[in-house]
Amino acid sequence: MTQGQAGYRKYPPAGGTTGQVLTKLSDADWDYGWENGGGGGGGTWTEIEINFGSTPVYDAQFTITDASITSASQIAVVPCGEAATGRATGDWEWDGATIAALPGSGSAVCSISFSPGPVVGARKFLYQVGA
Repeated sequence: MTQGQAGYRKYPPAGGTTGQVLTKLSDADWDYGWENGGGGGGGTWTEIEINFGSTPVYDAQFTITDASITSASQIAVVPCGEAATGRATGDWEWDGATIAALPGSGSAVCSISFSPGPVVGARKFLYQVGA
């Protein structure tokens, strides 16, 4: 929709469907319209549960096995908000975690440091594999 300044509206144009975003269509002023969303994020997050055992740990390693992982993959790993087996809801509110993932063929080795730590038992994580 291209409009001169006199026809400028403060509101988005009518129309659009679920999942569409308002986008600049050209470098021209007031040239905007509805487009299908895309880009940023959009990947699938996979939930995993890792048991760190009964001995308190500050640092640990674990392996994610996933056929879609290659040595060139970028792996994002974050704590999951869901309670792990034998854990209370909101468990992650008290533990912070710094996680680094080293991808290989079909798996990624993850190194984790807990703060303030230490932790025991199971924790849930979400991971995403990117190109």
